[in-house]
Amino acid sequence: MRKIVTIVFALGLFQFANGQFNQDYGFHLGMATHMGDIGGPNEPAQIQASRIEYVIGGFYRYKFASKFYAKGALSYGRISGADSYSKDPVKIARNLSFRTTLIEVAGTVEYHFLDIKDFGGTGRYNTFLNVYVFAGIGVTHFTPMAETDGGEWVKLQPLKTEGVDYGQITPIIPFGIGSHMTFDRKWRVGVEIGARPTFTDYLDDVHDKYMTEEQFNASEPLAQEMYNRVNDQYVEDAIASGIVNWAEGYEMGGFGKTRGGNKADDWYFFGTASVSWLIRGKSNFYRAKYSFAKGHRYKKRRSRAKF
Repeated sequence: MRKIVTIVFALGLFQFANGQFNQDYGFHLGMATHMGDIGGPNEPAQIQASRIEYVIGGFYRYKFASKFYAKGALSYGRISGADSYSKDPVKIARNLSFRTTLIEVAGTVEYHFLDIKDFGGTGRYNTFLNVYVFAGIGVTHFTPMAETDGGEWVKLQPLKTEGVDYGQITPIIPFGIGSHMTFDRKWRVGVEIGARPTFTDYLDDVHDKYMTEEQFNASEPLAQEMYNRVNDQYVEDAIASGIVNWAEGYEMGGFGKTRGGNKADDWYFFGTASVSWLIRGKSNFYRAKYSFAKGHRYKKRRSRAKF
């Protein structure tokens, strides 16, 4: 009998916890990097671990089923890259660099495949562990910039460095894995790693070819400075030392020549830690007693006092 009572009590406790703590809100902070045309080797592009930037943001999460949560998040971050960090002589000679601010709005669904309600086995049920995978959709506004010879950072999209007027908003498909721990049914700490495939190749302002001569002549002086940053001294030294098999007269950065790889769109990645606070909802017991669906409390039976 005692075992049955214990089991019933435990099931009731789980029901109570699930009914009460199904929402949380908080903030996240972490690292950001990208996979694009600038830096790294040639094809295929690789993640630039040497160019780690930051991301910060906030989120709201709601548990709508036994193992599923919906989350909405707003994030602000930055990614950057430079050919000078590459090991590819062609990219080093190209000598492009950038930094891009990202403003992301995303909605994801989490599937919690591991849910330990008494982590540590203390019997108190005040520490919970969840591990999940997530996927969703979102949009990102991005602003690529680069540094001039005079040390000023300028926006690249208005300059049309490749003669293309591209948009600065792209859809994204965030996905990844994460985990969080809940303490005292009041607050949570978590970690999350996620990728963001985009539908643009211009996060770094590099996609295809240098401007043609006609486009160059029609562009403004700042665009003429920023579209081609070839390190001519490196090219001359490379030819002289035989670092690469470049013939004399090799033309790097010529009008209409290849500037970037146009075979794949850019990706960026977030790795974050988070802190959030639980919103106390109403337990299933409370709902059964107060019938919110009907918008009123059940009426209690009146009893007459006996004297």
